[in-house]
Amino acid sequence: MSATSIGTIVKDSIGWSVGLSVLMIVAGLLAILVPPAAGVAVVFLVAWMLVVSGGAHLVFAWYTRTTGGMIWELLLGIAYVLVGVYVAWRRSHWHWRFTCLRKASWNWS
Repeated sequence: MSATSIGTIVKDSIGWSVGLSVLMIVAGLLAILVPPAAGVAVVFLVAWMLVVSGGAHLVFAWYTRTTGGMIWELLLGIAYVLVGVYVAWRRSHWHWRFTCLRKASWNWS
């Protein structure tokens, strides 16, 4: 095991921090300039988060020891995966739904 100095770790961390900051600034400018594309990208990200979360529920169901807990986790994992795949498949439809939901939530507050 090699000993890494704190200076090397800080240099690497600063490089990653600056690189990710520039990436976030560019992504923010693109989101301002092209809102429909940003909306579809967010819907796509939410869809994949649902799929990954559903996969995690399925893996957790495998390790659950009680029957009721295992059945519940399996059903929840399958539902998450199916909804995530459906949302990813119909991105433009769900982009419109999320936009309407966001506007409705602004009217409620």
